[in-house]
Amino acid sequence: MFRDLGGYKISIHPDSPRKAITTQFYLPGDSSQLHLGTLFHHRREDGTFPIAVPMRFAPNTGYSFAVTPESFHSVNPMRPDDRPRDSLMLIISYDRGPFVEGLKSARSYIRGGWDRLRHADDDAPGFEEGR
Repeated sequence: MFRDLGGYKISIHPDSPRKAITTQFYLPGDSSQLHLGTLFHHRREDGTFPIAVPMRFAPNTGYSFAVTPESFHSVNPMRPDDRPRDSLMLIISYDRGPFVEGLKSARSYIRGGWDRLRHADDDAPGFEEGR
């Protein structure tokens, strides 16, 4: 559950490459907040990002998209007097697999072992700083 308040905005961006699918269900109490929907953009060759699809922040609506390097979207700044922008976000992330996660785990294990070896004599009897 998300609750965005006055002043909230998100600049044009694609989602993280770790995400596979982004889904957002809009939960407004009525149709008075239509201007608070997500804006989907496309990138032109000149580097501009015109709006391709504007979503309306309406009851019983939402969106879902497969995340790509080109899935640009944003939210215009909320006005201070806007009521909260409530929504339910569902994000499906990629399983990076045992190889990548295994490398991260191995790196931590090796780093910890190295630190223990470097400081193994710190607690030995007769150890003095500077020797």
